[in-house]
Parts: sequence; structure tokens; C-alpha cells
Amino acid sequence: MIKLSKNKKLPIYIQIYRQIKNDIINGNISAKSKLYSVRSLSQELNVSVNTIRMAYKLLQNEGYIKSQPKSGYIVVDIQKYHINRNPNNKMVKVNQQRNSIIEENHIEYDFTYQRMSMELFPVMKWLKYTKEALLGPDVYKMGQYNDMKGELELREEIRKYLAVSRGVNCDVGQIIVCSGIQHSIEILCRIMSPGTVALESPGIPLWKKIFSRNGFEVLELSVYPKNNYIESLMKSNAKIAITTPSHQFPTGYTFSLQERMQLLQWGAETNGIVIEDDYDCEFRYASQPLTAMQSMDLNDCVLYLGTFSKILLPGIRISYMVLPKKLLPDYDREYNLYPSGIPWITQKTLYHFMAMDDFSRYISRTRIFFKEKYDTLVQAFKEHFKDKVEIIGNDAGLHILIRVIEADSQETLIEKAARKHVRVYSVNEYWTDECPENILLIGYSFLNKTEIQEGVLRLKEAWKEYL
Repeated sequence: MIKLSKNKKLPIYIQIYRQIKNDIINGNISAKSKLYSVRSLSQELNVSVNTIRMAYKLLQNEGYIKSQPKSGYIVVDIQKYHINRNPNNKMVKVNQQRNSIIEENHIEYDFTYQRMSMELFPVMKWLKYTKEALLGPDVYKMGQYNDMKGELELREEIRKYLAVSRGVNCDVGQIIVCSGIQHSIEILCRIMSPGTVALESPGIPLWKKIFSRNGFEVLELSVYPKNNYIESLMKSNAKIAITTPSHQFPTGYTFSLQERMQLLQWGAETNGIVIEDDYDCEFRYASQPLTAMQSMDLNDCVLYLGTFSKILLPGIRISYMVLPKKLLPDYDREYNLYPSGIPWITQKTLYHFMAMDDFSRYISRTRIFFKEKYDTLVQAFKEHFKDKVEIIGNDAGLHILIRVIEADSQETLIEKAARKHVRVYSVNEYWTDECPENILLIGYSFLNKTEIQEGVLRLKEAWKEYL
């Protein structure tokens, strides 16, 4: 029996079609049976004749019924087309767990570094520049594929911004607009010959994961607690070195001028590539952002990476890289048929934002905004924990590491914090070798200053046995 609901958003003819189809598939209507005539079913269900015709037409088009002259609509024997399940194919249960970034209800204070607060983002300015893009003379570009390297105007603004803020020296043709760090790494894997890649340890696990999957051998060289990255690199057979010299992740260590010069010398002598990941270069609080290592490169060996995920928002999904000129032919060969995957409207809006003084003013406000959060966090730990907690990674970025001196288990610290409705983060995934058991990552980009203070006070309650 067909049951209809006129309150559903689903059209009546679709409801009829689906119920008859399901009855045929489940065997409730047997093969070669004759369906009600169009007029009879329309009277039975109190719907129009055209509604029944549309439902029958769908069933006929999909092969569930056929029309026979003087007989009406007959059900097709679909069992002869039945596909048996292969017993060797195991059903995979979909993981219904929520994304780790999404918080459980009981967490009140989340010291994450993967989320950004919307407090400061200039929503009305972004809306204004989006409208300008849609009403501007270039809107016709929405009807065509994007430039493979990204919109030329946007790349020129990025070039000017990097020249002023980071001392980066490049042509606009060297700049590739990407959709996040993952996209950048995938591109690099396709334009560089597989070989040995040197990574920092601790470091960002994504680098290892993507390079390994693309056939590269990965070496992980220690930066903390013992820093022998440069020394180990010199002795290795690596041809690619990946580094975060301005603010090492996650330790916050800054490479000295001597270390940077050694890296550049290594690149020149081995004809290697130094990948400089400048992921949060805007956020230095005790001094101006350091000049990029790329600005000192005389041998075309530095590949510079940057992102707007920290200074704007991660959801905008725009990053960029500055390729050494010697890699441009490889990029052009691999990607000459690949239009940029970032929507034109997003690129154009960002161009308008960067081309105006609003962008530089916004960066200045953002730096002050996060410095106040950083100061609040550090002061709260000093006030409540005194010398029982060591703060690692000062005066930069959107996170710190803390070492709880008397503790001996990250898991215990995390569990005790969670009981007080506070989330702090393990650093195990960033270490190759044995990870220090009393170090945790504390982010402050998502909480406001009051929440930071309250959250640290909760941690004092949770970890009182270590005080």
C-alpha cells in the first residue's frame, strides 16, 4: 500500500516512484505483475493523472517496469540481474566519531592551536570586497578556468607583501597559490625527483606522511632536546631539507644566523633544495618578524612556503609557495593543464583586501591581539605554577609547550585536565624518538583572555599534586 505525505518536501510523484521501486526490489510486487492503470491509481491515491504518469515514467526509464500495448505497465524480472555480494569483500564500518577538532560537550576550555577565534576577523570588510569582486569588470572569469598558478593580481600582492614583510626576493611567476599546506606538499612531491628528505624532529607529521606515500625516503633529525639537525644533515645523503627556521614547530626554537647560513651552504654544495616553512611568520611579539632565509639565498636553492590560515582563517584555504627558478620548468610541465583549485571569488576577494591599507592594519591589530593572549597565558602559568612548569617557545606563534617538572605521564596530565573540563594536547605525534613524557602543547588562538585565565586556574586544580 502506497502511503503519501503532502507535508514532506519530496514531490508526490517521487514518493510514489520510490515506494513502488522498493516493493519491486524487495519482492513485494512480483515480476510480470501488472500495475494499476494510471487512472485507477490516481483515483486510489487522490492525485492527478500526470503525477502517476511521471512516477511510472521514472520506473520505466530505470528499467523496473515496461509498457505493453493493451496490457498496461508490467513489472520487469529484475532478479536475473541480481548481484550477489562477494563473500571476500568485507564491509567497512564507517567511523562515526566526531572530528577531533570538534569538541565534546563537557570540554569548557580548549587550548587548541588548530582553531581560530572569529573575534577579530573583519567580516564586513570581507563581505565588501566580495561584493566588489562580483560587481567588478573581471567577474566574467567565474565563467572560465583559473590561472594554473593563481590569479595574477593576487600573486603580485603576495609578492609585494613578502618583499616588505619578509624580505623575500622573487618574480611573480615564481609564486604558486595553493589550497593549504597539504596541497603544497602534494605539488612538491610531483615536481621533485624522489630521493631522501630530511625533516625536523619533533616536527609536523604531515610532511612525513605525504612524502613517504610518494616514494621519498624520510630522515628525521633531532632539533629538541638535542639540536643536531644541521650536523646530521651535513652527514646525510638528503637532497631536500625541510625546516621551520623562524619558529620551529612545535618547540618555538629560532635558527640562528649561523645555522641559516649553514643550511644555505648545504643547498649550494649539494645542489639540494631547502624548503623554508614560514607557517606563522607574522606572530613575533618581542621583535619584528625575522627576515626569511630565502632573502639570503644566492644559489636558487630555497623554496619558501607561507599561508593565510593563521593570519586570516583556516577555512579560507589559501596558502602559497615561492619556487626556486630551477623548479619552474618542472612545475610548468606537470601542471600546465591544471587550473588553480581555489575559487576565483576567494582569490579576488583576498586580492582586494591585500591591495588596500586594511590588510596591513589588520595584521598589526592581529599581532597585538595575540600578543595580549600570549602574555595572559604566560603570566597565568607563572602566577599559578611558579617554577613547577617550564615554558618552552617564547614570544612567537599561537602556541607554547609546557613541561610539568614533577609529572611523568602526558596521558595522566591530559586525563586530569579533562576531568576539570579542560583540553590540553599531547606532543607524541611530533616526535620520532622517545618523546618527553611531561611536555604538553597549549594553544591560545581560540580562547579569549578571560577563558585563558580560567582555563589555567582549572589546570592548577587538576594538577595540584605536581605543585
